[in-house]
Amino acid sequence: MNQIELRHIKKSFDGKAVLDDVSLNIEQGDIYGILGLSGAGKSTLVRIINGLERQDEGEVLFEGKTLSSPSKAIEREERKDIQMIFQSFNLLEQSSVLKNVELGLKIQGVPRKERREIALKALERVGLSEKANEYPSLLSGGQKQRVAIARAIALKPKVLLSDEATSALDPETTSSILALLKELNAELGITIIMISHQMNVIEAICNKVAILDQAKLVESGSLSDVFLSPKTKIGKSLIYSNHVNTALEEQKGIRLLFDGTTDEPLIANIVQDCSLLVSLVYADTKVIDGKVYGQTIIKAPSKKKDLEKLKKYLTLHEVKFEEVGIQ
Repeated sequence: MNQIELRHIKKSFDGKAVLDDVSLNIEQGDIYGILGLSGAGKSTLVRIINGLERQDEGEVLFEGKTLSSPSKAIEREERKDIQMIFQSFNLLEQSSVLKNVELGLKIQGVPRKERREIALKALERVGLSEKANEYPSLLSGGQKQRVAIARAIALKPKVLLSDEATSALDPETTSSILALLKELNAELGITIIMISHQMNVIEAICNKVAILDQAKLVESGSLSDVFLSPKTKIGKSLIYSNHVNTALEEQKGIRLLFDGTTDEPLIANIVQDCSLLVSLVYADTKVIDGKVYGQTIIKAPSKKKDLEKLKKYLTLHEVKFEEVGIQ
């Protein structure tokens, strides 16, 4: 079931298109990554989903009903179901950790005793029970983000939006925050929308991904499909991390794709069975949904007959491959 539907969303600032006819379906329980470079329109899109911005055209639907349109703002009760965590944490420095987590509940009119109990449980869920009476200035960046997550889940949202929430954190802390979000998704059933310009963040947690480029949605689908076979220049650039030229040039390289179904020593087999020397340019593997996916780029043989032999061998052994340019 589609929990959130974006239908032909358009948004401009000062006559410049920030989002141009973006349509997207996000199902209940997804961890959906929205990937793109700075200025691609990612943050504007997520602000439209939670009502901080109003689109110029198009609709946002939530569980089959219109959430917002150019003529309809998100209602207060509807906003409660969609919470957001920010890169900058957005904590009140003069309030304790517990008071920060209680804030949304207080705005919702939850009685003091009840909101305290809910907030303490939320802090326990994110591993910060012992920090309830401390102030944000005494916390690390990772702890501040956990407080922000506790504040969001205290309201029992159906959807959690993460706008570059880990980009200010070190790699180890980022991993712990992503692991926490994945646990919340699995245990509480919260749909998560991850906004990021970092492919490694998307790979670590998401099951689906959309790529935005210059205000347009250029690719979308399951993470494994987009990772293994990016179709656009920007998709290839983000996934290859500039190791490989994103344009298909003359036959200079062969990209071998691994889809989690084999653990054969492919390179060694090519050398042995085809009597070809293989020059490795780039290799990468990822664990996606518990399966190992990967790609390896090798230099294409300079002789045409050797290249044809290699292609026939790969086809015979059902190895997915494509010709690419090597940077």
